[in-house]
Amino acid sequence: MGRDRAAAVLLLALLGCGTGSVGEALRTEAPTAGEALGESSETVDCKNVGNTRPLIVDWTSQARLDLELAMKDGVAVVHYGCDGFTVLPRCSMPGAYAFVGVSRKEDVVQLTSADELAANLPLSAAKLSAEMSRDSSLDLALVMVGKRTTSVAEVPRLLLNGECDGATHFVRAATIGAFAMDRGSQGQARAVADLFGAGAKASSASSSRRGAKDGELGACRTAKSSDETPPDQCQAAMRLDLAPLVEGLGAGEKGAQKEAQFAAEETCPPGLVARDGKCARPTSAADESCDPDDVEACRTKCDAGNAESCHFLSGLYLLGRGVNVDEQRFFELSLKACDAGYLKACSSYGFFQFGCQSQQERAKKGGKPPPHACGKRDPREVLSKACDAADGDACSTLAMTLPLGRARTELRERACKLGKGDDCVGVGKTYLEGRSGAEKDPERAVSFFSIGCDGGSSYSCSTLAQLFREGGDGVARDTKAAAEIDERMCAQGGVEACLNAGHAYEKAPPGVSRDLGRAERLYRAACRSGAYPREDVGKACARLGSLIRRKHKGGLPEDAEREMLAAMADGCTLAGIGCPQLRSRLEEKTYAERKAACVKGDAEACTWLQGLALERGCEQDDERACKQLRIEDDAAYRRARRRRCARDKRADSKACVALRELGEPMPFDTSPSPG
Repeated sequence: MGRDRAAAVLLLALLGCGTGSVGEALRTEAPTAGEALGESSETVDCKNVGNTRPLIVDWTSQARLDLELAMKDGVAVVHYGCDGFTVLPRCSMPGAYAFVGVSRKEDVVQLTSADELAANLPLSAAKLSAEMSRDSSLDLALVMVGKRTTSVAEVPRLLLNGECDGATHFVRAATIGAFAMDRGSQGQARAVADLFGAGAKASSASSSRRGAKDGELGACRTAKSSDETPPDQCQAAMRLDLAPLVEGLGAGEKGAQKEAQFAAEETCPPGLVARDGKCARPTSAADESCDPDDVEACRTKCDAGNAESCHFLSGLYLLGRGVNVDEQRFFELSLKACDAGYLKACSSYGFFQFGCQSQQERAKKGGKPPPHACGKRDPREVLSKACDAADGDACSTLAMTLPLGRARTELRERACKLGKGDDCVGVGKTYLEGRSGAEKDPERAVSFFSIGCDGGSSYSCSTLAQLFREGGDGVARDTKAAAEIDERMCAQGGVEACLNAGHAYEKAPPGVSRDLGRAERLYRAACRSGAYPREDVGKACARLGSLIRRKHKGGLPEDAEREMLAAMADGCTLAGIGCPQLRSRLEEKTYAERKAACVKGDAEACTWLQGLALERGCEQDDERACKQLRIEDDAAYRRARRRRCARDKRADSKACVALRELGEPMPFDTSPSPG
């Protein structure tokens, strides 16, 4: 069986083994999900495959290794659908993951039905089929000490590298810590330590079941939220945050800042809700959230105790959708949701409360006061709660409330590692320039610019590419890395980046191998982009035309000829580059056509050829040709004299004297040299 199907082996094999026997009940091996829950002939509907925050505690060691390596090499890409859930170890996207510690959380999650198993442990290659034996459960002990998060906000399918057939999602983050699982009974509460002890006994009895326990409880209990790396023996990935791939560049772009804060987040399959650390059937009105645009439904569910509904309702009052704008209700409702543990509400309360208080302070100095009263709680208190729990938006906003200095920089570092690209830029500049209470540290600056670049920050990418391209100031020159960054930015629509990368592959500076085909593709992407600045597009077109001409020295095929002329024309029109070469090429092309027509007796073609011959003769200082040309075509006469004078670069040459007599300026600098 292939490695990319390894995650399904354990569960699928057990689901096909038959119902539990006496021998199975007495077996000391640690159970997998299938063993603990038993078998059923009922097929779970595909709609259950939809949890974007699935647990992965029952993955095989090989599948977990694939995930770990994929997250070290770049952004991990997976296939996640009705037919399975697998890591694609040979498919990647440039990027990296940074660890952020949180206050330790210890939970016991109990899976008590077939649909809970299917939704929370969606292993690959089959629809899950299970029927809970009466009163049985699968008990999971989860100890969480932090998250590994990438700043990459979206992954366009066209930017994937490697063997990516079947790719559907990428791993946005992974919850890190330790876990243990064991067979249990519904309604019977068990302690985290008890489950880790059961897992240890089972693991010592048999080495053939390795998915039951990973990490040590004692090691995790030494973790601190300020840790930059998790403790040894407390580094297991337990839960993934998945995001779907997008089909085109910018396809996943979010709306305006206010609207984005109140968008619904679908994390569980239809019919299930997130509660008690899992996707499960709702048991009360407080379990289900409302449609974010339905005022009455949100009000009802908020009153019933659903925190997310309170958050949505606060947004409706803030934006004035279906109700009159009422900032006071916004503050009250967002604070209610925050106190109930909904971190996104903490972030939105803190953001707008800080803005309101700032406006109040400006009003004391003569500025315009806010049109409403502010909230009642200090935004720093609320934001700190969410930031400590790894909410990047909260960390970013909390940093804004602090003066320039080390504390602000540390918060922006945390926000950056939690996926806030703009904060990566700020931190990178802080270490590059040595300000805001930080020592100058080019290496650290590069690391933060890299995180920001991975997250799609064009400023971070361009700064990083320039640092690598030029070197100096504590940063080693790395032209290969600069070209790779520019190439990635080019794929995202950066015209200047296309030019820089194309130039690197065309001219091959030290560290970069010449690749004219690659350079041609980069120039073509920029030339056809229709983007701005237009002058850069023109430069790319001019270079594309030049490369096509060099590529076909023995004669251009018709298609290549058309593309080359079109590129040269855009280069001339948009950037003023290559205009003489374009005119010469067009004249050559026209000359061949007119010559053939003249031979066949076309008088007009012969007249045109005669005019061209006179112009070229005059350009060569043929006085008879110049005299005749001046009579027949004054504009052509002036062109011929100007080209010859520009070549001579002597004010006393025949062509230059003739230009002065015509009142034409010299086509070169005639001012005397200094001294």
